[in-house]
Amino acid sequence: MSELLILVGSDRKKGNSETVGRLILRRGQEYFDRGELVFLRDFHLLPCNGCMACITKDKTCPLEDDFYPLLDRINQASHLIIIAPTYVLMPPARIKLLLDRYIAAYPRLVKKRRFGGAGSIVALPEYSQFQLPLLNLSLLAYGFEVMVNREFNGAGPGEVLLDPDLDGKIESMLMCLKEGEKEDLPGHCPYCLSPLLYYDRKGFICPICKVEARIEDGIPVFTGQPRWSDEGQKDHYENWILKTKDRFLSLLRDIRRRRKELPL
Repeated sequence: MSELLILVGSDRKKGNSETVGRLILRRGQEYFDRGELVFLRDFHLLPCNGCMACITKDKTCPLEDDFYPLLDRINQASHLIIIAPTYVLMPPARIKLLLDRYIAAYPRLVKKRRFGGAGSIVALPEYSQFQLPLLNLSLLAYGFEVMVNREFNGAGPGEVLLDPDLDGKIESMLMCLKEGEKEDLPGHCPYCLSPLLYYDRKGFICPICKVEARIEDGIPVFTGQPRWSDEGQKDHYENWILKTKDRFLSLLRDIRRRRKELPL
């Protein structure tokens, strides 16, 4: 059974994100067996405080909030669309609150191929360069392969309804997800669909996937295995994140000594 979850990251009621979400849900009934619209604002999410309980104790986050009920909703979905407005070049804080709980989520994520898409509400495209890459990162962190991105234009509440391409964007977005056909965008990373580049002294890489990029005729071409592959995530979790506990304990005596030496 296919189940579409639409996760809205805006606090504004009846705003553009909610409007697009409801339109996608209505249209999605023709593509998926079930659909649900969920608002991050309805879940009490606390910021990760770096306590390390999720890697040093029972791997369960001790924060008393709605993280695990939300994770259950995400795990039930075969397809996920995240929709959010653009605040200062990127998504609002609620998206980051969810993303920061990745380590606690990873052991409980459904380990099967699932497809995701991101919808960005933008007023000025030139002020949204980090928006879709961070939404895509959230999809990858929660176990969804990024298939499609769409920008919906609007600033004031409901303004997005005046976008002449609104229906076509929603239709093509749902089609990509249903068919599992990833968009092919020149100059974009083929794994996360990000156009961003990072220079690490050896050359350019995708900062999300860490795959190499070479410039051919002025356009980035990406090659390599992304860190967000199933194998890449498993290796990072088992051989770095979980081993942080033993590494930290081995350094604890030196850390305590240095604390005493410094006026902290």
